[in-house]
Amino acid sequence: MGNGGKLGGFSAKGNGSEALNADCVELRVSPRSGIQAPVLKQPKMKPSRFFLGVLAAGLVSCVSPKFERAWKASPQQRWSGRWYSEKHHSGGRLRAVLSQPEKGAMDAFFEAHWHGFTTAYPVTLEARKQGAGYRLEGQKDLKSCVGGGLYHYTGTLLPGDFAARYSSASDFGSFHLTPAP
Repeated sequence: MGNGGKLGGFSAKGNGSEALNADCVELRVSPRSGIQAPVLKQPKMKPSRFFLGVLAAGLVSCVSPKFERAWKASPQQRWSGRWYSEKHHSGGRLRAVLSQPEKGAMDAFFEAHWHGFTTAYPVTLEARKQGAGYRLEGQKDLKSCVGGGLYHYTGTLLPGDFAARYSSASDFGSFHLTPAP
């Protein structure tokens, strides 16, 4: 390289005055001829935040296979209805698989739909006999980047009606379910 480290007017190291700087160009030796030549570097593709957000949204919006298995396996314990956020004035479809209350507890597996997303999560609720039904209370820390946090539930379960209220640091509202057809 008898031209002071420059090839064709481009510096391999660059001082900022060249047409292309060293971040974009590298010198490579041809395996056949042994001659060094400047070659444009291929930019490293970093996934954009937007792309990662869309990917995450797509994964979150997938239906939960665990919930679907529980739903199909428990036709006598399926409930469906709607939830409504009083804070955000929106809501969506809600499904649940409920166990029979026994020994002061009841397991509920919820699947909530909101703004094109679906999330499913299990909750164990305290169940106290009250008249013909049960008074239910419980809480669940939803591990989610959107709408997550500690949620508290209180409600009443009757033979054909499940009505409850929920609250968290970021939201509060109600839901109403009836036995699914």
